[in-house]
Amino acid sequence: MKNFYLFFILVFIFPNDIFSQNNISGRITYEIVIDYNLEEFTKTILQTRPQMKAFFDRLPKKGKSFYDLSFNENASFYEENLSENEPPPRHMQWILGRMSYGKPPKAEIKKVFIDVKKNKKIETYEFMTRNFMVESDLINFSWKINNKMKKVGEYVCLGAEIKEGDDYIIAWFTSQIPVSIGPLLYRGLPGAILAIEKNEKIIILAKNIDLTNLDDIGKLGAGKKYTKEKFGRVIAEKTEEFLKTQTDGVSGATGGGGGGVHRRIRN
Repeated sequence: MKNFYLFFILVFIFPNDIFSQNNISGRITYEIVIDYNLEEFTKTILQTRPQMKAFFDRLPKKGKSFYDLSFNENASFYEENLSENEPPPRHMQWILGRMSYGKPPKAEIKKVFIDVKKNKKIETYEFMTRNFMVESDLINFSWKINNKMKKVGEYVCLGAEIKEGDDYIIAWFTSQIPVSIGPLLYRGLPGAILAIEKNEKIIILAKNIDLTNLDDIGKLGAGKKYTKEKFGRVIAEKTEEFLKTQTDGVSGATGGGGGGVHRRIRN
């Protein structure tokens, strides 16, 4: 506890005197852990094909992807690192496709641009093969800083807690990088977030930190912007269309009325 208070005084009360930098900017590469959630699918298959147990036991239970967070004092840009990412093995892709068959598509966040001066953020989501740019005000997280410490690479971090539904989140942040940034939408702490822990498991971890000065952190391309409310309505509408298509397809197959209905996605 004594060491914690000493660290807190040095880093959080006098951070600019100890870790002073000019034109703070850089890039953090994060590794994201992807849980394939194979349990229910495996259980269903093994009920009729118990001989496949050894096959499923050998399958990877988790995957990973990489994202870059480029930043300066006024803005940050979070996007997928395509050069680092590798797709799952072909047989794993087939299984993941089978698992998602018949389920409504989900919106997947791909990029986040945050403008601190304007108090705005723009998120790019991929949904039903289309990209949607969603603009909204920055939100304040109700972080509760605890007295736990962890090292991430060369950086000493403190923990900050928050509840998200039924999930218990800990963000590990360091004021050795005195910019309020983090992966995905996590931010709002007195220092860069280098790791995210969910229900006592690390799901996001900084793998490389480069504090070389950046002239340009990158930005989103031009495109139509949606509010969160309008994007929510788009998701609800397209999900309803998808479910109706599934129902019509089943009715046609069982009633002799032909194949399923094919619909174009409207703008």
